[in-house]
Amino acid sequence: MTPWIIGAVLLVAGAAVPFWTVGARKRDVEGSEARARAVYERLGFCVETVHPGDDPYVVRLLADAAERWHTTGAVLARAATAGEYEVATRTAREGLGYVADACDRLGLPVPEL
Repeated sequence: MTPWIIGAVLLVAGAAVPFWTVGARKRDVEGSEARARAVYERLGFCVETVHPGDDPYVVRLLADAAERWHTTGAVLARAATAGEYEVATRTAREGLGYVADACDRLGLPVPEL
């Protein structure tokens, strides 16, 4: 009778594993999405509030940051996996790097990356 109990336990455990992995994957995707959207929103705020003045180098930096903001938005619109959300996060962080360089050149407080 012991083999039957062991078999039943293994059967139940085997059926439960997909539920655990699906839940973990879903949480991973949701966490990646939240991080990507947070960095995207921050980049958008910076792009729309930092003014370049007359410095052509700063104008270019902020144009590059705006390009990364739009690209991130496009990636987020289609993203469905944690990897795709990570691409969006990296792209937005790159844009924040351009904003940080622009702020440094303008003598403004540099946003934390």
